[in-house]
Amino acid sequence: GWFHPQPCVTAAALAALATYVGGELPAITSAARYLRRTAEGGLWHPYWWYGPSYATCLAVRALGAIGPLPPAAAATTIAAVLSAREPDGGWSGRVPGRSLPFPTALCLSTLLALGYEGPELSAASDLLLARQRASGAFEASAELLVPGGVSAQTMTLVDGGRFTTACVLHALHALRERPAARHEDPSCSPTLHP
Repeated sequence: GWFHPQPCVTAAALAALATYVGGELPAITSAARYLRRTAEGGLWHPYWWYGPSYATCLAVRALGAIGPLPPAAAATTIAAVLSAREPDGGWSGRVPGRSLPFPTALCLSTLLALGYEGPELSAASDLLLARQRASGAFEASAELLVPGGVSAQTMTLVDGGRFTTACVLHALHALRERPAARHEDPSCSPTLHP
């Protein structure tokens, strides 16, 4: 945020520090402690984005970069992410009941980062692939809150779909490259449209 630490910003900084600096820096320890403390029911809530999917994905990745999450914390996050899932296999944004590519990709990435293996992974992948446009892109669904915004009225869609598409492709790639995928029938792996 503008004047206080926020989970989404802290997670991005922690991931960068852990990846490019590493070691036992006080900043890494402090950021990890802050993220562990700010999880609410296994989810992290962002300042800049609508819903918990973005901050949760970043926090899980960042904390995972410095070591595995404790099993109880991972189980809590997995349960929280799965409980927010829509009946069609995806996750929604500000409009409940309408799954969108951006939150679906982020939730899929979160589950994969936590080592989750379940039928929900295929359902999310199927939904994403069904939503891919002929151009290969995905619908813009990264719902950015106007700074300080607290409601959907202060929300805007960003990027014309580029950020959404990058997040979806990252999630589908992670799904395809996970260790369990090496033992699956190749026909079950996601195939992107050319």
